[in-house]
Amino acid sequence: RHFFHSLLEGADVLVENAEPGAHARWGLEAASLLARYPHLVSVSISPYGRSGPWADRPGTDLTAQAASSLPLALGMGDREPLRIPFDQADYQAALHGFAASLCALYARRSSGRGQGIDISVAQVMAYCVGGMHLVGAKGGGKWGQRSTAMKGAMYPTGFFACKDGFVCIASQTPKQWEAFLALMDNPKWSKEGQAGNAVYLGLVDSKPADRHFKTWLLQYTRAELLEMAMAENIVMGIAQSVDEVLASEQYAFRGLFSELRVGGRSLKAPKPGYLLTRTPTQMGARGPALDADGAALRAAPPRKIELPLGESRARALEGVRVLDFGWNWAGPMAGQILADMGAEVIRIETSKRQDLMRFLDYTSWFFCHNNRSKMSATFNLAKPEGSRLVRRLVRKLDIVMDLFAAGVIARNGLSDDAVVKANPGIIVTSMSMAGQEGPLRDMRGFASIATGYAGLELMVGYPEIGTSTGLLPFGLGDTTMAIQGAIGALVALHARARSGEGQLVDVSQIDSAASTLGEPLLIYQLEGRIAGPQGNTHSRFFPHGTFAASGKERWLTLAIRNQVEWRS
Repeated sequence: RHFFHSLLEGADVLVENAEPGAHARWGLEAASLLARYPHLVSVSISPYGRSGPWADRPGTDLTAQAASSLPLALGMGDREPLRIPFDQADYQAALHGFAASLCALYARRSSGRGQGIDISVAQVMAYCVGGMHLVGAKGGGKWGQRSTAMKGAMYPTGFFACKDGFVCIASQTPKQWEAFLALMDNPKWSKEGQAGNAVYLGLVDSKPADRHFKTWLLQYTRAELLEMAMAENIVMGIAQSVDEVLASEQYAFRGLFSELRVGGRSLKAPKPGYLLTRTPTQMGARGPALDADGAALRAAPPRKIELPLGESRARALEGVRVLDFGWNWAGPMAGQILADMGAEVIRIETSKRQDLMRFLDYTSWFFCHNNRSKMSATFNLAKPEGSRLVRRLVRKLDIVMDLFAAGVIARNGLSDDAVVKANPGIIVTSMSMAGQEGPLRDMRGFASIATGYAGLELMVGYPEIGTSTGLLPFGLGDTTMAIQGAIGALVALHARARSGEGQLVDVSQIDSAASTLGEPLLIYQLEGRIAGPQGNTHSRFFPHGTFAASGKERWLTLAIRNQVEWRS
């Protein structure tokens, strides 16, 4: 214990996810740690948080997902709800813990004071589910309508079978359905009743089109459908398996995979989804052996941190100014996270081409949720005067965030060079589907397009019948890129505090989606096993699943982690 506390004296951040009883027993409460180490940022991650009526409950990734209501939307309506496999809720909580610790460290620069951070896995997922639910809530869409298609969205939006696998389709306007009908030579059935009405099919009843459309898709391979979609400007993506993910030319171009040494073998492990031009991510080639550095640390513990203590800021990012060019969900969510932590976030819009989430009445609740805590200003970047005014504004900014296809913002007079010339300390966080460079730099899409490309969509389903259902009703690809975009911007903000120089943060949605899938990627490399639909199974825990309870749509999640729990 003495050695542990000697490490805390020289540590900036403590991260722990101790069991509820052990957390208190080991004296890891934030208040007691801060009383002894006022400089320390303490990050505590638990299933339900360290306070409240559920604080002492044991929990797992499965039960935290269930508490957020996420599984109710995944799977088939006549089967049990599904979780997102491979501990994705824990990954989301870890990313939020990382972002929160960066905010706390930034606030410490002015006050010298650390603080406690209490991360609830269930609350992180509830925050994400709450946003997704609002996409269709105003239009009458209800959370928990399990299907491979997204209810309450424009038709067609869903996870569809084709000749050699599955494709993910995301539609935001009726034009996409019109384009599909044109590819099908505008068949006679499309002119009958509501079959040609994308809004009706998505919000009311998809039956008039489903059978015909799904039969047509089965005639073509993923590659053939993708080629047609790209030619017609249709937003579509393919669902890849892990072997295809590891062979991706785009991932290789961006250097997503880093070497990891396991048992004398060299394996590929994914890095985060952001690239920083001045301070890039560097991964160690191995995990440390148990107590490998203990002797050296005991002999020479880290130097004790003693900081002059001042007034704490009311909000961690107070004084940071951000220009937010985001739209839809991922971009605005990244800006929202910074705004909620105290940054002054100015959302840039244009009346000529509004964010569809604002423009479409049935998604307006979602827009209000996703853009809370922000200011708004309109500029027409298509005109030189608009770009000139934004460049003037850039001089007074810390961060510019955008969610455009690669090259779009540069074509509107706001290239990296132009922005840096106006403000050498600026941090430009550009978020796009595949990043700013590489063979897929022009890739378009939304959340499920990214998780499909990264391999996750095929892992959601029922293994006993060999069926993948995807996770399209929940936009994990958007939430993962949003938090990684915020992290990239915050890391660059800290680097600037040391060097005075800004930098480009290039965030790829397909990279972000793959970054949390190390386990199935390593399993394939070690065992040759391709992860298919996982159901609610777990590699170490059993029983582990969702079981029907008394009443309609009443479900119980159960995760037994050890023999003691099983005997109980």
